[in-house]
Amino acid sequence: MNEEIQIDGLKVNYCVVGRGQPVIILHGWGSRLEIWANVQEKIALRGFKVIVPDLIGFGRSDLPLDGWDMDKYAFWFESFVEKISEKHPEFKKSIFLVGHSFGGRILIKIAARRKIPLRGIALCAAAGLKSDTSLKVQMISSVSKSAARLMDILKLSRLKDPLRNLYYHLLRQNDYLKVPRTMRDTFRKVIEEDLSKHLSEIKVPTLVIWGKEDRIVPIKQAYRFYQGISCSELKIMPGVGHSPQLEQPDNLAEFLLEFFANH
Repeated sequence: MNEEIQIDGLKVNYCVVGRGQPVIILHGWGSRLEIWANVQEKIALRGFKVIVPDLIGFGRSDLPLDGWDMDKYAFWFESFVEKISEKHPEFKKSIFLVGHSFGGRILIKIAARRKIPLRGIALCAAAGLKSDTSLKVQMISSVSKSAARLMDILKLSRLKDPLRNLYYHLLRQNDYLKVPRTMRDTFRKVIEEDLSKHLSEIKVPTLVIWGKEDRIVPIKQAYRFYQGISCSELKIMPGVGHSPQLEQPDNLAEFLLEFFANH
């Protein structure tokens, strides 16, 4: 069942399924709640109330009024949990959180901040750690920054946006080019923050789950999460890429249910 709430004047669309222990799933960048419907249903059938929101900027939730960084998304999510608890009191208790890709970024912040009582978190192909920077990326970044400084000196600020678009195109970050301006600003702020410093601050049971064939967030990142979070366990899904919720929803649901049962 879809419901809506307002948080700081922004509409949030979310779907509620099932009864029982509370679980919230956060989707990835450029996605929407419907992508998780299959896994949501499978978990709900085993005695859980599962909520999946459209994150601010995606699906049928409102766009932010300006570019958001990870702290704003963390503040927003804390407000979201508080607000839905008024209608769904189960969420006043300790909850399980599942985050895919960009949603995983948010969970890292949430778990490190410790403002919400958590029973455990599952990081599914989570983003948030800086990857090894190739020579190509270093060169493109250096040229781009030098050009931006030159634009300032020559007072050619109107060329900054085209230059930025070219920079992300060269880096193959096409997600940046497909969204409205406020979300482009959000994308820049989000990917610039390295969340590795927060891993040691996560003190709740954590499931790190990854597709072995993930080409978006390489599997070596899974091992960095596993090594950086002291209370974590690692599950690798053979033959799966970046979207296990679509590629192997049954197996993903079983991994999650096993984790929930153990904690």
